Amino acid sequence: MKSRFCNAIPAFFLTCLVYLTVAAQAPTVQPGGSIQFPSPSGGDFGRSNDTLASASIVPSAYTVKASASGPVVSVTSFAFLTNDFKVTGDVARSLGAQISARAEWNGKLTVGGIIGAQASAGIKLTLTDLTENRTVATATILNASLTNGTLGGDTSDESGDQGVNIQANLIRGHTYRLTFRLDCSASGGAGVATSDFFDSGRQAKLSNLSVQIAADTVELLEMINTTVNALADEVATIRVIVGYIENRVNERLDVAVSTRASQVSVNNVQNSVNNLQSSVNNVQNSVNNVQSTVNVINTKVDDLAGKLMRFQSDALRSAIEAAMVEGDRYNVAWYQTPTAANGHLDLVRQIVQETINNAATAGAPDFSGTSLNLARRELALGDTFRAVNNYKDAYDHYRAAYLHLSIVPGDHRP
Repeated sequence: MKSRFCNAIPAFFLTCLVYLTVAAQAPTVQPGGSIQFPSPSGGDFGRSNDTLASASIVPSAYTVKASASGPVVSVTSFAFLTNDFKVTGDVARSLGAQISARAEWNGKLTVGGIIGAQASAGIKLTLTDLTENRTVATATILNASLTNGTLGGDTSDESGDQGVNIQANLIRGHTYRLTFRLDCSASGGAGVATSDFFDSGRQAKLSNLSVQIAADTVELLEMINTTVNALADEVATIRVIVGYIENRVNERLDVAVSTRASQVSVNNVQNSVNNLQSSVNNVQNSVNNVQSTVNVINTKVDDLAGKLMRFQSDALRSAIEAAMVEGDRYNVAWYQTPTAANGHLDLVRQIVQETINNAATAGAPDFSGTSLNLARRELALGDTFRAVNNYKDAYDHYRAAYLHLSIVPGDHRP
């Protein structure tokens, strides 16, 4: 893959950019089809200080790296890789899409010195409509920050491995871009802060990136209706011909055979009429069969759409419950963000509430000190923090409530 390097120095901002050659035409994906991206088609990186920040991309491994160190001023760096694709179609009709990938990351945040140093890092996968120049959806993979609250220092290891899913409606005929991006920032104030995803072994990677587009049922039904209408026109034409022949036969049968035609000729014409009528019947049967096929297709499309929605819902719920059981090491920012901000904190609470209700229905003990009662207390504490927009503590109490009912007493660790 061909690359070119450039340096630009606007006021107080030194940026080093790397561009990957982008294909002149984005690959296409048809309704009901899918596309996988084994490697990116474009990318870029930059930094706000040539000495205190670093950034790079490794297209062959779909890897981004960045670091920033701020002893006094704020320093930032970024790196991202992109893939473009186009949904085929001449009619701007909206279709459901499922975007999935696997993300891995390993980094480190460090703050030290006098109070006030801050380091942060963020990783996300963003879907952009290039045709309309707008962001369609964003999946936040990592949103971490560390602030020095003492005269000493602190360190936070940021590492993880998780599936990334985006559900969105895409428009036929539009071109889209998927961007996997890493941002690092550090501000020392009077101390020192470092956000490091660049040293050996520290990076963010993406794999198994794919897009699945739902079938365009409107187009499918239009094609079927066109076929049915064409067959119906053929049937009508044949019926006109048959009617004309029948009328001619009847006229000839009213005349004496000796003066108009032989009986053999009349029989031949009658046989032709019978054959045409049989053809008409066959065509009508074909029309009926096509209509039956249309009905079956409609039923199957509705059934598949329902199953897909249930599968996606069950998969997300299983991922949330697994994250709550695994504990702090598997905290996912997506689950700690409310629905209004494209997160799933509301779904987390719903799962916890349903788990409590199920335990009560099953006859779990309900008195002070029991798992059921402790779970209810943690749920109420979570609601209290959520009401004041303290979503991380709300999630922590929701998780504790879930663990009271899901972990056996010997392994209890809410």
